Amino acid sequence: MLTLEEMRRCLSEQHAQRRRLYAEFLRSPEWRAAAARVRERFHYLCLVCRTCENTQVHHLRYDLPNRPEAEGKWPAGWLPVADAGLVLLCADCHEIYHRYRRM
Repeated sequence: MLTLEEMRRCLSEQHAQRRRLYAEFLRSPEWRAAAARVRERFHYLCLVCRTCENTQVHHLRYDLPNRPEAEGKWPAGWLPVADAGLVLLCADCHEIYHRYRRM
């Protein structure tokens, strides 16, 4: 049986791996194309405050399968690239969304 410290270390390593895969995905041609479509669909305006300053594409949900075969490589369909799962927010609204979502 794992100790609490071993469990924390394991979870931390899994989190770091997912962050690396996510950063890799954001550099992919598939993500860039999806983000461009979302920006056009929202006319380059934040969904909340309607500014066009410093907009960011936001995932409404993340699909993060925990499959052994995906370990260490890019799992197909890891994140939703379907435009329906993406919205455009300015940096301020994006930060507020994440801050209040954690509460």
